Amino acid sequence: MGQGGTGVTVAVCSVFIVTRCSVKMDGSIWKAIWLELAIWLGLYYFISFAYRLSWVSVATDSPSSKVTFEHMVLDWNTNNTIVPVTFVLGFYTSIMFTRWWAQFQSIPWIDPLAQALNISFKDDPSSLLMKRSIVRWINLASCLVYQDASTRIKKVYPDLSSLVRLGVLTQEEKAELTESPHETHQFFLPYSWCHALINKAQDKNMIRNDIQIRLSFDQ
Repeated sequence: MGQGGTGVTVAVCSVFIVTRCSVKMDGSIWKAIWLELAIWLGLYYFISFAYRLSWVSVATDSPSSKVTFEHMVLDWNTNNTIVPVTFVLGFYTSIMFTRWWAQFQSIPWIDPLAQALNISFKDDPSSLLMKRSIVRWINLASCLVYQDASTRIKKVYPDLSSLVRLGVLTQEEKAELTESPHETHQFFLPYSWCHALINKAQDKNMIRNDIQIRLSFDQ
C-alpha cells in the first residue's frame, strides 16, 4: 500500500494472514506437528478439567481421590528430576537442527555460479549464449537429481520428455542422455558439458583470467 506520494511501499500484514500462510505453506512446521499437538493439548486439558471440576472425586465417590492425585503428581515431579528431560530434548533439538541445516546447505543453488560466470566471461554475444547454456545445464543436473530423490517431483516430472517441456533440456541432449550407457546417475553428464564449454571458452580467450576459471569450476 503506497503511503502518500513518496513512492514508498509498506507491507501490511496481520496475525491472521501470518497464521493462514503458516498453515497453507508446504513444509510448514504446523503441518508436521498439528496432530501430535492436538493430542497432547486434548490430554492436558482433559486431566486439568477432571481435576478442577472434581470429576475424579465424583467418579470414585471418594473425596480423598483428589489428594491422591496431587500426591501422584508431586511424586512424578520429584522423579522427573532424575532424568534431565530438558537437557535431552535440547540436545536432540540441536542435533536435528544441525542435520536440517546441513541438508539445506547441500542444495545446489544456481546463484553463486551465475554470479561467478557473469564476472568471469567477457561481455560479448557468444559468451552470453555460453553462460546461458551452463546455467541451464546446471539446472538440468539438479532436476535429474531431484527426480531420483523426491517422489513428489517424480510425479510432476516423471521422465526426460517432461524436462524438455520444462525447457531445461533439448531434444538433442535428451537423445544423448538416452543413449548413455549409464542407466542411473545421469546427472553428471550435464556437469561434463559445462566443464567442456568452459574449457572451450578458455581456448577462445573468452574468460578474463585463470582465477576466474577456478572460481567458476569451484561453484
